[in-house]
Order: sequence, then C-alpha cells, then structure tokens
Amino acid sequence: MLVTPLEMTSVLHRFSALLYLLVVIAATLLGRLVAGVVAVIASALLLDYYVVSPVNSLNPDRWEDVVALLVFGAIALLVAEILAHLERSRMGAQSARAQAELAIGRLSLVSQVSELMAHSMEYPAPFERLARLVVGSLADYCLIDILVDGNTIERVAAVAADPEKQLMTDRLRTEYAPQLDGTHPVARVIRTGGPEFMSEMSEEFLRETSRGEEHFRIVRELGFRSFMCLPLVARGHILGTMTLVSAAARYISAAQGSDVGGDFYDVFALHPDLWMACIGDVCGKGAPAASVTGLARYTLRALALSQEDPIDLLSGLNRAMLGQRDTQTFCTVCCARIEVTRDEATVTLSAGGHPRPVVLRADGTVELVGAYGTLLGVFPEITLSEAKRSLAPGDSIVFYTDGLEASGGDAEEQAKKILSGRRESSASQLADFLARAAEQQEGRRRDDLAILVLRKS
Repeated sequence: MLVTPLEMTSVLHRFSALLYLLVVIAATLLGRLVAGVVAVIASALLLDYYVVSPVNSLNPDRWEDVVALLVFGAIALLVAEILAHLERSRMGAQSARAQAELAIGRLSLVSQVSELMAHSMEYPAPFERLARLVVGSLADYCLIDILVDGNTIERVAAVAADPEKQLMTDRLRTEYAPQLDGTHPVARVIRTGGPEFMSEMSEEFLRETSRGEEHFRIVRELGFRSFMCLPLVARGHILGTMTLVSAAARYISAAQGSDVGGDFYDVFALHPDLWMACIGDVCGKGAPAASVTGLARYTLRALALSQEDPIDLLSGLNRAMLGQRDTQTFCTVCCARIEVTRDEATVTLSAGGHPRPVVLRADGTVELVGAYGTLLGVFPEITLSEAKRSLAPGDSIVFYTDGLEASGGDAEEQAKKILSGRRESSASQLADFLARAAEQQEGRRRDDLAILVLRKS
C-alpha cells in the first residue's frame, strides 16, 4: 500500500515529538548533558513554532498544548540525564579499570622485588637482578652502590635500559665507583641517610661529580639529565644506595613561584626491544594541571600493559579524562611505539592535538611526522591517525611541546629550523639546542617546554 505525501505529513505531525526526542538523544550521546539540555530547549521551541497550533508562533492557544510541551520537556530532560549518567558511569568504569591495571603493574613489580630479595643468592647477583627489574619501567639507568667494611663504596650494578648503552654503562661500575669522602650524591646519601634528587643535572654538576675527562665524557654520552638517589636500609643500617637516572630529555618551566606546569614526558620499556614514548601538555597550571598530568602518565602506562597501539592508548586516555567528573581541562599528547632491532628502529606514532615530532636524519635533513588529531578530554569521539617511520643508525626523532613557540611563531617550524643540519649531534646536544632557543626568546615565555629526544645508535 502506497502512502501519500499528505498521509506522511500527518504521521510526522502526529509523532513529531518523538523525532525531536531523537535529536535530544543524539545530542546527549555526542556532547553529554550540556548538549542534551540545549537540544531539549531548542526542540521545545521548534516543536511549539512548527507543530503546535497556531504554527509559526511561539504562543500556543490551548492550555492542553502548554501541558504537552511541558511534558515533552520533562521527558526529554529525563532522557538526557539518564543517558549522560550512563555515559559517565561507563567512562568512570574505564578509568577505574585503567587505574586497577596500573596498580596491578605496581604490585607485580613489588612482588618481583620482594621475591628476589627473599631468596638467598650469592653476592652481588641479587642487586644486579634488582637493577634489571626497575630499569626501563622507572628509569633509563639504575646504579646500585654498597658500603663495604664501613669505609669503601663498591658499585655492584650498573644497568642501562637500552642494550646498546650497556657496554658504556658497565664502565661506570668497573672504573668509576663513588668515593665515600667525596661530594658525589651517593656518598652524601650513605653518610646522611636521606634521599637526593635533581630534575636537571647541569654540566657543572656533571663535571663536579666526574673523576676526570673520560668519566665526564661517558656520562655526557649516556645523556644523564636527572636522577634520584635512594638509601638502601636494612634493620636500621644503611647498606648502600640505588640511583635512578633519566636521560636525553628537558623540562623548562615558565611558571612563577609554586605554580606547577602541565607539560610531561615518559619513556618506558614493554619488552627488551619494544618501548613506548609519550609527551603531552595539559591546559592550565597549578594543582588541577598537576592532577591531570598524573592521570595522563599513569593511565598511559596502565593501558600499555594490555595494548601497544598508540591510537588505542590515546583513545583510552580520552575516555579516562572524560570519566573524571572533577576535571574541567584538556590536554594534547603524542604517543609513540618504538620497535628496536640491530639495524633500525621502527617508530609508530599518533598525536592528539599535539605538535608533530621531527625526524632528523643522519644526513641532516628534517621531516615532520604524523597529523595533529583531536585534543583529549573534550569530545567523546576523537579523530586520530597513525604514522610510521624507520630510523637508521644516526637518525633521531625529537618530541616537544608548544613552549617552543616564539612570539607569533610556530613550534613545528621552530623545531625544524633549529634541528636542520645537526647531523653530528647527540640526543643530549639536540635537546640542549632546543632548550637554549626557547630560553633566548624575547620577553618572558608564557608556556612550559618539555623536550624528548630518541636517537638510534
């Protein structure tokens, strides 16, 4: 049976409220409760104007129509609130699952360390295994020093997360153990029992703690940038120290006083030949930015325990951020998976609203990699793309945040300009070039800057 246009118009007119309700549902699913409420108000006005008699007017002439409009508005608001609540619950569950996976990862590490130290093994094998357990997930290098006979420091373990750096790291163990009466942080921690850390190891500091030019060259080549030195204590006595060192990254704050910035970076190993690198920029400063920064770093690490695709990681972080009711900020993030072989490193990356990284080839040519994508923490549905590049020995990939922008400039163009032709530079030197360029910008910088450089050796 055919339906005439007049009959179709009559049907649409009779059930027009349902059509407007579908609009409310769609708006709520796409933009959450605020968008749903806006859709309710707009739908009620359009329903009154185009359907309720007299048409083309916002003045219904019957009280029954007024009641019908109010009933429609109440039902639409209820539907919008229910849908928004279900979406919040779903995202909250995903965020809780991510936090649980992170907690499981932490407990796994604690369990492995506890099991290791509980077994009686020939000295110094337990310390070597301890260093291998924590390196990669906590730092780029782990150094363990033990106090022997109360007057000598013996370096019993020196482990690099990057196998290609291990031979040079071994020299720190065999040739350059700290001296107890010196000013090295290890010696101070053993004497005082208090931990020490430094977020940025200056060249002057490296020289002061090095025992000659060759030692200084080694720590520079390894890219030492920040450290945390912790006392190893048993039954109230200091056995020695464990030093965690991070390499080839920079963080420059534009904040004043106690204002905490929102730029962050992280590099960690999933397997010996598979790594994840992330860099991001949270909108705002202070405690709210610090809270989201922590959420971003820990969520990415937790998600990486079960999935390695950068797009999946960024999508999971976006859901986790939307699931935080007390979070009203957003962030940009670039996430990369690095598969390392003897001959090359394959980098697969995705960016959510973040400046694209620069690949610097061994011949000095530069290339921007990837696409912006959608920033995270704002929209339930985001658009992300994937890019892949191979790095040969001597090639580098440089990640950075938008604090590199000059006045009226562009961070990506700045990065390309600064890095172009730097073919003989180490990862640490490349980070230095970008950091100095940011510090030399005219006027006070308005944003923080994080820099992460990965180089295939």
